[in-house]
Amino acid sequence: EITQGSPTCAVNAPTVSIAPASQNITSGGSDTYTISVTNNDSGTACVSTTFRLAATDTNSTTFNASVASPASVSLAPGAIGTSTLTVTAQTGQTSGTDSTTVTATASGHANGVSNAVTTTISTTTAAVFGVNAGGGQYTDTAGNVYKADTDYSGGLTYSTTAAISGTA
Repeated sequence: EITQGSPTCAVNAPTVSIAPASQNITSGGSDTYTISVTNNDSGTACVSTTFRLAATDTNSTTFNASVASPASVSLAPGAIGTSTLTVTAQTGQTSGTDSTTVTATASGHANGVSNAVTTTISTTTAAVFGVNAGGGQYTDTAGNVYKADTDYSGGLTYSTTAAISGTA
């Protein structure tokens, strides 16, 4: 005679991770990270679990409170879900670093805590300037503006119908 046991569910803490590991932002700027949550429950009696996500920051002086959106994920056993973590520097800040973790909580489960990600306020910005050599102001399909070529004198004009390598 074969006796079958009752269905069971092993309830486990979720795995939580955030990527990328670090980013730079400007004063008043924000950037996003991807939060991944894995439901580690196992067994035939397991059902979907809703994990609430809460961010914890180490620097509330120069950063606003980080936010996970959506603030919860509902996952079947073994499933992986994602959310977006937004980290924002306070306006007027010129330096600072924030370390952020995310904790996933659910009733009957141990908490899952993510790796820490680092966001740094950077005042370095790259200057981007485009010139439409030999022509007037031009805006490309991506919205980049190329200023008119001015303050030149002389020169020669050359034209060809042959393909020029390295150009679109």
